[in-house]
Amino acid sequence: MLLNPNNNISIYIHSVKRKLHDDWVLKVKYISDLNCFGSCSSDSIHSFVLDDIKRLEDNLPVKEFSVPRGVNAFTYCGKAKVIVTGGHDKLLRLWHPYINTRPTGKLSGHQHSIVEIVTNEKDQHVISLSFAKIFIVWDLQTLSMLQVFQDQESPRGIDTLAMVFDNACGTLITGSTVIDIYPLMHMIQDTKQVPKTHEKSINVLAYNRAFHQILTVCSESILKVWDLETGYQIYQIEDAHGLNVEVTCAAIEINGFYLATGACDGTVKIWDFGSGQEVKVLPLTQHSKDEHCLLKLVYLKATESQHVLLVLEQSGKMKIIQGFVPSVEMKCFDVLKVEGHSLITTGSENGNCLKCGYVAFSPQQIKEELCWTAHSAEVIDLFYEEQNNVVVTASVDGSVRLWHAMNGCYLGYFGQPRKFELSDLSRLILPCDVKDVPMIIKEESKHMENKSMPDKDKILRRWESSKILYC
Repeated sequence: MLLNPNNNISIYIHSVKRKLHDDWVLKVKYISDLNCFGSCSSDSIHSFVLDDIKRLEDNLPVKEFSVPRGVNAFTYCGKAKVIVTGGHDKLLRLWHPYINTRPTGKLSGHQHSIVEIVTNEKDQHVISLSFAKIFIVWDLQTLSMLQVFQDQESPRGIDTLAMVFDNACGTLITGSTVIDIYPLMHMIQDTKQVPKTHEKSINVLAYNRAFHQILTVCSESILKVWDLETGYQIYQIEDAHGLNVEVTCAAIEINGFYLATGACDGTVKIWDFGSGQEVKVLPLTQHSKDEHCLLKLVYLKATESQHVLLVLEQSGKMKIIQGFVPSVEMKCFDVLKVEGHSLITTGSENGNCLKCGYVAFSPQQIKEELCWTAHSAEVIDLFYEEQNNVVVTASVDGSVRLWHAMNGCYLGYFGQPRKFELSDLSRLILPCDVKDVPMIIKEESKHMENKSMPDKDKILRRWESSKILYC
């Protein structure tokens, strides 16, 4: 009996008690969407109980879920219609509310016991917390890990005792000796599969700055041209150098009208970029096919009557192709600094000289500002497009992806069904094979290049510099 001091009215509270677990009851919740109560314990047999609240009074059998080493925490997502439990075995288990024989899914990622779980109902995410104060955000639609972060500022030995998610503000609130508020980034998975621009590994990525279009070529020698701003494909060419001849490199002349492609057999072709029609072809060299596999092309000059290309072969030789007369091998070169930039002059075996320029810069003029994982596989090429402030990356995984240059936000991949939304940065979208969010490099961390960083060929970095190359 309770006595209300304001009006001296007695309030009688009816209480019931029923033993449901063989160990300490760790958490109890009422789930209004299911009109059920839930309770959990470290008990391996009666680990989690979910049933109508009437079962507390009538002593009828209750619905029990058994988990090895018990359940420390649980939550319910109404949109996904799933119960999520976690415990000492470090796994999150997903259950249908009415099926207690086995879980519908498992999520692994924690290295320590799970102590608390909450729901982001709007995005169908759950946030789990481990004993080591590691937070992980999970997507219940794709069953994937979205974000990992750690509470490093709380005093050691102080456990987080409570955790709630504020769906109205999109913030995570935790409590121990202090209350901490974490404004979580709004993240969704773009697709359940790794994005595909080509079915095979990307060999070539090139940008036509005049037309705002990009060129991609895969190891099956399928050449595709895409619109940068929408992501839509414009045209494609199959077997560009013939059946079973792999295209290994390409270059676009500065005005954007012509495209040159090089292949593993040493051949070079010139194409009209706008129409995709073949213009000229350089005959196959008479020497070894493997020795003359082309690795790099640079367009030096292009007119209707003359095309000048700098070619790098697999053998290490650099040659100049001019007017489609027999190519000449470079025999020497020198670098001359003139009025703030440098000139490279080359000499060839036929007595010709060629001069090209570039703007030089020193490492002291470059500062790393942003770092993010762009692909789970090796990145083979990329470029920065100034007008839209985006970065395009290509990987051996067959995908070509678009990123916002200032914050590393993923904008999509070439070949996706939807149009790019270059101005929509309200959500942080991630490909399903990327788990880490972009990381801003602070000024005091500028010497991080001396630290060990695994998978460096998959990580994209943005550098600040006022100098660029030209040729």
